[in-house]
Amino acid sequence: MCVLQLLSSKRIQSFRNVRDEEVALLIQRIKDSPSKVINLKNLFATLANNIVCRVALGKKYEGGRGVAFKKLLEELSELLSYSGLGIYIPWLYWVDNFKGVKRRVEKVANELDDFLEGVVTDHIIALENNGAVNQDFVSILLENLKKKTDNGFSIDKECIKAVTMDMFTAGTNTTSSTLEWTMAMLMKNPDIMDKLQNEEFIVGIDQAMAGIKVHGVKVSTCSQRAFATLNEKGLDFQLVPVDMQNAEHKKQPYLSLNPFGQIPVLEDGDLKIFESRAITQYIAYAYADKGNPLVVQDQKKMAIVSVWMQVEAQHFDPPASRIGWELVYKPMFGQQTDNAAVEENEAKLAKVLDIYEARLTESKYLGGDCFTLADLNHLPAIKILMGTPSSKLFESRSHVKAWCDDIQARPSWQKVISM
Repeated sequence: MCVLQLLSSKRIQSFRNVRDEEVALLIQRIKDSPSKVINLKNLFATLANNIVCRVALGKKYEGGRGVAFKKLLEELSELLSYSGLGIYIPWLYWVDNFKGVKRRVEKVANELDDFLEGVVTDHIIALENNGAVNQDFVSILLENLKKKTDNGFSIDKECIKAVTMDMFTAGTNTTSSTLEWTMAMLMKNPDIMDKLQNEEFIVGIDQAMAGIKVHGVKVSTCSQRAFATLNEKGLDFQLVPVDMQNAEHKKQPYLSLNPFGQIPVLEDGDLKIFESRAITQYIAYAYADKGNPLVVQDQKKMAIVSVWMQVEAQHFDPPASRIGWELVYKPMFGQQTDNAAVEENEAKLAKVLDIYEARLTESKYLGGDCFTLADLNHLPAIKILMGTPSSKLFESRSHVKAWCDDIQARPSWQKVISM
């Protein structure tokens, strides 16, 4: 359940704003303490506790209740790391009991159970009052509690409290300790510290925190398909630049991402996929509940969308890309344009656009009445051709021109152009 329901790459991505906000608060606290000694151990502990609280419980617990909960977690951490005599010589366990360890364990266990019981009860009341389910771990587990017979396994309130407690023990002290160790190592290795500090000049601060990575190039038409789809979904991503001039994409380690040595490659958690149209489909389906819908649920309507997605890949893109190569990229690289090839492919593209013109008299978009991947996948090639004499092929067809103007004006595409 934890892997499928709570720790999937999609779920982790949905909590990205929580991580960003808490990290921003941490940075602000450090900025507000110039020329002062700060205790990073406490700051990292607060960061980890706040993130896990918001992700697992739906909110931060501050004030008196929050302080008490933090102390409970600290005492729990001490008890978990306790190495008593009874651990090594079991028959001497009574020595630890004599020292009050058993009483401490029972006290902490009871207080944590009371706290989590209150949390679960609050969630149940909220669920009954408004019927809405938040996306924190407790709410998700309660939803599975309601649907336990459908899922083939059974959970109860005790199980929910236990799983939630596991999240805290696994995600708080371990995280803060790792961050503290990392900072200590950076201080001991100033060359690595300098490299890390320069990261914002390479990929930018916002991109560096993104969970999704795209290995590609800003001007690559295939990369731009992925960028536009991510923008449509409102997903933040990190662009990992690929040095095409030095053929980085034809060498290891890049070939381990795409054995064909092409861009882009998308990384989402442990998933790595290549081929731009496969990437756009993955994003559209994996994040169907976010941003603008790029696929449709009705199977018959989706079949129509799929037809036009194939038309773009098989009939539109080959001549459009060849024209772009001849008119834009060849001159850029100091090569001579093959005018015969341009004329030949303009004739091919004209036939395709005649079919588009007829289709667009029936519907606003190629796949139907809403913007889908069938339209989005055209954007990079259209952008290239609209800056060439071949733009006449689009402008001479009124419905095609209106369609081009419409999809190029989308905020997601404008964001790609401004990259």
